[in-house]
Amino acid sequence: MKTLSLLTITGIAILLSVAPPSFALSIRGRHLIGIIQKVNTEAREAELLPLGKAKPLRFTWDRQTRFVANQHFVDAAILTSGARVEVVYYQPFFGNPYVTKVTLLSTSTWH
Repeated sequence: MKTLSLLTITGIAILLSVAPPSFALSIRGRHLIGIIQKVNTEAREAELLPLGKAKPLRFTWDRQTRFVANQHFVDAAILTSGARVEVVYYQPFFGNPYVTKVTLLSTSTWH
């Protein structure tokens, strides 16, 4: 009985030692460029019309979302109708897409 237990433990140890290590892959956000159509700052929601697509993307943001203009962090005030932005967003299984980064592109009119 002791021999069988020792043999089993030895076999498991050998299998674990030769198994390749697994690495967790981070999920990358999707990048999208478009024009802001609507903004609701109280609800932290906006609608983006992607370039070359007819269907707008409705998204939300939270306090961890980064807003960038002219290579500086700014607040959500850059989200105005007509602003041309690039967003990094995630689409969860349930709920609206949410953005983690919004970059105002240089051809926009925001100052």
